[in-house]
Amino acid sequence: MNEVFKNLGEELARQRQEKELSIAQLAARTKITEAFFEKMEQGDFAFLPPVYVRAFIRSVSTEIGLDPEVMMRRFSDEAGRLAAASSAQAAEAGVEPAAERPAYKPRAQFEPTPDESGDKKRADMDWFKSPFTLGIMLIALLAALYFFFGRKPNVEPSAMDSGIAVVEPVQESGSLRDVPLVPFTGDNRVDSTAVTQLSLTLRAEETAWVRIVYQDSLVEEGVFTEGLSRSWLSPERFYLKIGNAGGIRLILDGQDLGLTGEKGQVVTIAVTKEGIAPLDPAQAPSRLTQMNP
Repeated sequence: MNEVFKNLGEELARQRQEKELSIAQLAARTKITEAFFEKMEQGDFAFLPPVYVRAFIRSVSTEIGLDPEVMMRRFSDEAGRLAAASSAQAAEAGVEPAAERPAYKPRAQFEPTPDESGDKKRADMDWFKSPFTLGIMLIALLAALYFFFGRKPNVEPSAMDSGIAVVEPVQESGSLRDVPLVPFTGDNRVDSTAVTQLSLTLRAEETAWVRIVYQDSLVEEGVFTEGLSRSWLSPERFYLKIGNAGGIRLILDGQDLGLTGEKGQVVTIAVTKEGIAPLDPAQAPSRLTQMNP
């Protein structure tokens, strides 16, 4: 079994259990069958085409408190890597795609004589105009319309931005997503005492590689180009690993914390309400220090 997919499934299962939700309860909320949940938590994501699997991952991650964009990106990156590897193996083996193979059609066998051609055209026109044929064509048209307009998935998958695995810059996002679920009191009102969160804004003054983790989940990873700004919310703290500390400025709850270090310096830090503190890599979350998410 693919190790990345296995880890992804284990994280979905662990987060669901921490939320004290059964598979049946989560299936009722997301309208996804229990059998599909079991396959995903086992690391098996081949039960449907990737476009539907990404939609399922988005719906489940949102429901159990994980960042859906991060989870879908991890799935898409690995699925793309596997597809590229499969194509490379096929090319090395000299296997030609079926669509490129010319069909063999002897000319003399299928070309009718002039008289036969005229008779065949008249027969074809008579068959096309028959009520039976028109009825079949109408049924086929209705079936096609139902397929394209009546069976859209409940969740429209969104395009994935690339992470550090493909060494492309992080793309600017038009909106921010809050990972924590909003708690409610006994009378079904928002518990305002429990939703106080820290707001962290990262501004890239020079190009730098950044990985950020909070709530034991990898939130963002990539090359932040000069001028890029991104913000996140967390109830406690943030963990960051930065490749060019002199190129990244942090702002916490509107207060400028300054640059995170010197130019070219690699730092591992924690950001709390008290500010920036150096972090021993041995004490950092595994998501922050591991080679791959």
